[in-house]
Amino acid sequence: MRTLTQARQTTAPHRERSSLNSPSAPGMRTTRRGHGIGNTTVTLNLLGYVAAALTTSAFIPQALKTVRSRDTRGISLWTYLIFTTGVALWFVYGLVASDWPIIVANAVTFPLAATVLILKLRHG
Repeated sequence: MRTLTQARQTTAPHRERSSLNSPSAPGMRTTRRGHGIGNTTVTLNLLGYVAAALTTSAFIPQALKTVRSRDTRGISLWTYLIFTTGVALWFVYGLVASDWPIIVANAVTFPLAATVLILKLRHG
């Protein structure tokens, strides 16, 4: 008599499978989908890097404007204090989890946010 697990393995080989535990390359996580348009492999790290690039680059104009003008009147001290602390904690999380998109994004975002925060503290 077969167990339920054995029956599932032999009768449903087309079911969605995840290869998160067996990455195709070091540091890469992929997910395979068994339905839809063909068998697509989505590289999660690539998605993470694109998201990181977009959200991190969004701070560059604000940081540049603040550094050039030294005008911080329109910037909330509490927002940047909380945000900069959160970015630092995300960086630590990325290190502990060995999640490179999170590490890279927050390693770039932290100095940008900290610069704006320092200018806010100095210039009010």
